[in-house]
Amino acid sequence: MTLPVAPRALVLPLMLAVVAGFVDAVGFLELFGVFPANQSGNAIVLGLSVSDNPPAPAWASGGAIAGFMVGTGFAFWLAGRLAERHRRTVLLAIELALLVALAVAVAQVDTGPDLLPPGWRAVLILVASTAMGVQTEVIRRTAGVAVATTYQSGAIVRIGESLATLPGTAARADAVRLLSVLVAVLVAYVGGAAAGAGLGGDGRTALVAPCVLLAIVIACLHLRPAWLVAADR
Repeated sequence: MTLPVAPRALVLPLMLAVVAGFVDAVGFLELFGVFPANQSGNAIVLGLSVSDNPPAPAWASGGAIAGFMVGTGFAFWLAGRLAERHRRTVLLAIELALLVALAVAVAQVDTGPDLLPPGWRAVLILVASTAMGVQTEVIRRTAGVAVATTYQSGAIVRIGESLATLPGTAARADAVRLLSVLVAVLVAYVGGAAAGAGLGGDGRTALVAPCVLLAIVIACLHLRPAWLVAADR
């Protein structure tokens, strides 16, 4: 049986979705009380900040949203000035540098949304969300399907719409490919979040795992760029 999507086409988006889910889980549960990547969640947290017992103060969720916008804007600007063959590697190297700096800083302080000093917490939120914003610009399509590796609200909408139209569509192969890619990336993000929740511990060393995974991705792009880059067209 022919698979709707070549497995290697999914390697890059799946690994990045795992990183985003992992960082979101650790960021929300252990470090900040907000999501470095999931800005839909942060918008809700920002709204809840007016309640008597908010999950995080308004400046924390607002800072995460601002950092994410800075990361996406910077990455978009930089990507337009880089040769295509270097674009992903450079952006991922920047993301890795930010996450390594975050991991080193977190290891030096007491962690937890209520334990981090407010100044440290604000800086680390900006670093984490900027890193996730940069990742958003690394890959936009895989196997001909538009994807996002740092948020899944749009993917869930498109999955629902595709399921509703699948029985009557003439282009069934395209619909199956669309569903396969979107569901796979969603599952990877959820799996990364589950891993982050399970391996987070006290948060001090939890960010080592996504740093290692990103380093592997960068090494693969450097050693076998044609294998990964050609696969997502």
